[in-house]
Amino acid sequence: ITHAVHIGNREIVFGENRNADAENQFLCAYCSTNQLFRSYEEGFTGSYLEMMKLFGERVQEQATQIEKNRQSITPSMEPITAEQCYPNDLAQSIQGKVVAIKIDALRPEYRTADHQLEFVLGGFGANGNARGTAVFCKNLYSGKESRWER
Repeated sequence: ITHAVHIGNREIVFGENRNADAENQFLCAYCSTNQLFRSYEEGFTGSYLEMMKLFGERVQEQATQIEKNRQSITPSMEPITAEQCYPNDLAQSIQGKVVAIKIDALRPEYRTADHQLEFVLGGFGANGNARGTAVFCKNLYSGKESRWER
């Protein structure tokens, strides 16, 4: 893999296999990862220009999807700032509470209020004076569950 772009909910990758025949030397695919495995989906092989064009088209599709999603959002798109929140008191439990994720922890296309607000489900980091840092949350807007570091 020589190029990878995270945009929206996808990672798009471009790669090269120098041992393959010239007609199938380059790859474009979607990459999915979890804590154990990495998989490539909807992958195609071909010439450099064919696969680079497909790579660019897939990036453009994701950018267009993000733009459409932003237009359909009714809450404020302005990011939530630290000044608008209660300070993070590590001695207090945050389990069962709504938290705002710092915009620095989010990729640029997700630095909006609808992606910052999370409901804390649990995790060792959700406890007060915890030794662990893992916090499991559910996004208030999308309902997607995720893991964050406190």
